[in-house]
Amino acid sequence: MRVIMTPAAVAAWLFGGTMIAANHALLNSGWLPIKLIFVVGLTVIHFMMNLWRRDFEQNNNHHTERFFRIVNELPTLGLMIIVVMVIVRPF
Repeated sequence: MRVIMTPAAVAAWLFGGTMIAANHALLNSGWLPIKLIFVVGLTVIHFMMNLWRRDFEQNNNHHTERFFRIVNELPTLGLMIIVVMVIVRPF
């Protein structure tokens, strides 16, 4: 979490912000705002999963196994939508 995931998330935000700052016209495209919504969602999931991991460490977990199985798939779905928005640019 501290060595790979959080630094990668920070780098993605920095490079993405730099890309948008360099080319403001991207914000007028249909695909980028949708992508950004999902990037924000992935960031929220990232922090929530970190909180749930801490609950596990403190033996304070209140969620079921089924909950974690479902939530585990959300980043995959988000990443698939992000990749489609960037590669296909349907809008």
